[in-house]
Amino acid sequence: LAGLLVLASACGESSHRYIANTTEKIYMRVPRDWNDLTFTSADPDRLEGMTSQATVVWRAATTPAADPKPDQVSSEDPLAFTAVYELSGQLNQQMSASLARLAASPTGFDPVLPSDDTESAQVEVLDYQPLGFEGINGSRIVFRMRDSGSDPWKAIYDVSAAYDSKAFRLYVLQVGCSTTCYEQNKSTISSIADSWLVKT
Repeated sequence: LAGLLVLASACGESSHRYIANTTEKIYMRVPRDWNDLTFTSADPDRLEGMTSQATVVWRAATTPAADPKPDQVSSEDPLAFTAVYELSGQLNQQMSASLARLAASPTGFDPVLPSDDTESAQVEVLDYQPLGFEGINGSRIVFRMRDSGSDPWKAIYDVSAAYDSKAFRLYVLQVGCSTTCYEQNKSTISSIADSWLVKT
């Protein structure tokens, strides 16, 4: 089956379900009662807005918020967003773990390798680990962010980014929300991030 698939558990009414794109071989398990966002070609994509060398192939998102809209997402509810991008030109040729994290991060820079003291003060990495997907490079980071070094922390994200330059693909998962929201939903957010899978 191609395109978007929402896979139900074979064991009756599980408390979880799967969101997947079987053509791109990307999967994540989410709470059954979360509500999916519906994207159209008219909805802007952040990475596409940053570069003409990344084209969104597929994207999906889900949240516990009722009747969610792509342009009306609140940071007070957790949001799980996953996407596949087709890369071209120099971006594909130069893609690295750092560039992948930059592309996936809401900060606009690589939280693991900030370029200056200003960026360093805006993030704190809480956890980092390489992804163990066969034949695909990538990493997963958990970090908190704020607008400046003098501001309180405003949000926490669990972000995974993987790339396959031979297939011209970048795979992204971003799960997070405000600091208070994250702490209240930490177990669920971690479970979604743990379930994210990209297969070659």
